[in-house]
Amino acid sequence: MATKKTIVLLISLLFSICGYAQDIEITKLPEYPTSEDSIRFFEKIKSVRETSYGVAEKFGEISKERINYIKIYKCDRKKNLTEYGYDDGYNDKKAIIKYNDNGGKTEKKTYTNEKLDSIIVWKYDNKGNIIEKNNYGSDKVLFSKIKWKYNDKNKCIEKSKYDSLGNAVLREIRDFDTEGYYTGHAEYENGKLKWKCTHKFDDRGNLTDDVRVAYCDSDIDTLWIRKLKYDEFDNWTEFDEFQKHNQFQLSRKKFTRHDRDKVKIEARDFYWNNWDYDKKYEIFCSSKFYFYNSNGELKMAYGCGSDYWWYNKYDVKGNLIEYLQKKNDECRTPIIKDKKTFKYSEEEVRKMEKEIENMKEFDVKTQYVYTFDECDNWITKTTYQQKLNSLPICINVIEREIEYYDPY
Repeated sequence: MATKKTIVLLISLLFSICGYAQDIEITKLPEYPTSEDSIRFFEKIKSVRETSYGVAEKFGEISKERINYIKIYKCDRKKNLTEYGYDDGYNDKKAIIKYNDNGGKTEKKTYTNEKLDSIIVWKYDNKGNIIEKNNYGSDKVLFSKIKWKYNDKNKCIEKSKYDSLGNAVLREIRDFDTEGYYTGHAEYENGKLKWKCTHKFDDRGNLTDDVRVAYCDSDIDTLWIRKLKYDEFDNWTEFDEFQKHNQFQLSRKKFTRHDRDKVKIEARDFYWNNWDYDKKYEIFCSSKFYFYNSNGELKMAYGCGSDYWWYNKYDVKGNLIEYLQKKNDECRTPIIKDKKTFKYSEEEVRKMEKEIENMKEFDVKTQYVYTFDECDNWITKTTYQQKLNSLPICINVIEREIEYYDPY
């Protein structure tokens, strides 16, 4: 149930670039609709072709003037993304991915304008653990390699990156305690210790302390310390980050609140300029609040930054149907800006929620109108935008052609 309510931006998952710290790139499509895209990617989906159009509206009639981009997704029956592409009229980018019987990626080829850009090849051990990732250029010459090693409990204890000559340029050694909890790691660059992170856990296995130390020649410097707290359902509720600038001090504080299904219903983030720590106005805050209907779908979300409010409405399928933004001249937040307690007034939160829901004035109002196919996937999305004291105008139309495996 928690997965169903989670807000995931599909496009960012598909086109994200995974860095060295990530072992596996995301290629599984979300099983449930998302707030931004709302495609129900079950194993029945074979392909999706999405076309975005720039439009003109004359005498109440909308005409498609140009193509902004075309996106293509292809999937197998196991919900693996086997191909995706993006064409904006200048560069036509495409990726083709192959998998083994266990769903692990074995090969990924990327192309620009039909020319090969890169090849990635993965290898696994007989337990299904990834043990090697080889990166090749357009000339099919190896330019980097990553290797993983595991202990007898199937925990990754070492991760190393090599250059084209086989030299270890980065190495990460991971430590575990007798109960198998990950307690930290050390990172080496060209054979020299550069970073060391240590972790502590509570008796339920939740990370509570995270310390990062930098090693530079003979100097040792603690860069940051992070502390986390959890609720009775093991959701993290509070996050403190201490950084060292002019002095070692609290530089960021986050709060989250979840329901019993582990669904996030509130998020608050405080950060400030460490060099002007004592000046109250240097504290910045962003807050987000989420609300769900009885079926568990997101129906409303709102939040505030340092200088504006935003407010989202969703339909029963989880599609975003309205977005409002209003300048926050008073920098009002439901938070008492107390650097020690960070307490806020529940009454003030409810009051502002009502104000936003009944908001008559706004700087920008964006509305989304959909049509759906018989499987409840939207196939057209029309965007209207309205500014204060002006009429709404159509600014974008997106159309989708969805092909299903037969029979559905």
